[in-house]
Amino acid sequence: MVAVTDTANASGGYQSVTVRARGVAPGWYYAKGVVRTAPTYNEGKLASVRDQSVRGRTRRGEGGATNGKEAASLVGDPQGLLVASLSYPVYGNDRATGLAVIPEVPAFRRAIWDTPPAVTLALDYLLARPDVDTTRVELCGASFGVPFAAVVGARDPRVTRVWLVQGGADPRAMIEAGLHEEIPFAPARALVASLANVLASGPRFDPARWVGRISPRPVVMINTEQDERIPRASAEQLHAAARDPK
Repeated sequence: MVAVTDTANASGGYQSVTVRARGVAPGWYYAKGVVRTAPTYNEGKLASVRDQSVRGRTRRGEGGATNGKEAASLVGDPQGLLVASLSYPVYGNDRATGLAVIPEVPAFRRAIWDTPPAVTLALDYLLARPDVDTTRVELCGASFGVPFAAVVGARDPRVTRVWLVQGGADPRAMIEAGLHEEIPFAPARALVASLANVLASGPRFDPARWVGRISPRPVVMINTEQDERIPRASAEQLHAAARDPK
């Protein structure tokens, strides 16, 4: 059971919603996001939960954990669809850098583990709405959201199609690619990436571990060839791990 604890209407047809699991203490298993609706078309409604969809025109270092719920604003005319976007459960100082990150590791780890339940909770809320077609539910994860979309898509049969945008397998390799400018010395970069991968539960949330379980429901993957943070090998490995239809 879910309980809507806060709603607020915003401009442009958006509604900000905070949902918590009924009977659970505040701060645990909550989903906070934005829902956009549109007039009904002949084909009915579609609930699309966009877990941390990428922001347009985002500068390096922005977006991510603090801006996920704004992804719904990137959608133009929904044309009869219901679109929802989520923010990550954020604990601790999410802007910590350098050595200040070390004491925040437990909070970061908790946020990672709480994200799939938050997406599931959002699904519970959306599928209980009378304006949602429960037979057409699509889940989209972009960039850092790809692992969570793969996990939820694999575990929740209510999702009828999964979109993985700018993602890849092998989190350690992707972390190392993202540290290329910050740590030019390759051996040190590899060591830091390996440690960060373990602390962030990278092996557990590797999307290649989950994506094959989404079948026989379809998976759509979108990647670019010149991505500085997602090595081509990681993207190809994730595609190979998925089963048809893909």
